[in-house]
Amino acid sequence: GTLGSHRERDLLEEIYAVDFVNVPTAKCKLFYEHVPIVCKSAADWTDTIIESAKRLTETDGRSVLIICETLNEVAELYKVFGGKNATNVRTYTREYEEFDTGELSPGQIIIATNLAGRGTDIKLTQKLKGAGGVHVCLTYLPSNIRVEQQAFGRAARCGDRGSGQLIVLDQKEILNIMLLKRQR
Repeated sequence: GTLGSHRERDLLEEIYAVDFVNVPTAKCKLFYEHVPIVCKSAADWTDTIIESAKRLTETDGRSVLIICETLNEVAELYKVFGGKNATNVRTYTREYEEFDTGELSPGQIIIATNLAGRGTDIKLTQKLKGAGGVHVCLTYLPSNIRVEQQAFGRAARCGDRGSGQLIVLDQKEILNIMLLKRQR
C-alpha cells in the first residue's frame, strides 16, 4: 500500500525505528491523468462531471468511476443522472453494501465515496479494456496525496489502461490546484 508523505514516513521511522522499502509494481501503470478542472459554481461542477461521464461512456465506450467526498454528493449526482431510471448508473456508498463485483462493461457509471471504493476489485470486460478501461473522476481535492493515489489507483490496474481527472469546485482553501499538486 501507499505509505504517505515523507513527514509521515519520518514520524513512523522515529517512533517505531523502522525502515521503508519502495517495491515497484509488477506491471507498468498505463494511467493517463487529464488536466484538472476547477469549477466556479456548484452547478458548473455538476454539469462538468455529468458531461465528462456521458462523453466518456457514450462516445468513447469507457466506464466511469466517480468518487465523491460525501454521501450527499453521491445522492445528488445520482439524482441528476436520472436516478433509478438510469440503468447504467449505480451507487456504492458503504463498505458493507452489496456490490456486484462482476465484470464491468462499457458505458457503466459508478458513483461512490472514497471509503466505499477502496478495496473493491473492479474487473473489466475485454471490450472495456480495448476501449481504454476505467476512467476515475475525483470530484474533490483530497487532503493528502495518498488518498488521491488510492482513488486514481482504481483505474489502470493489472497492466490495463485507464485514466483519471480531478473535477473540483473552486473553494477558498484551493487557491491554486496546480501549485498544490506540484508541491505534493
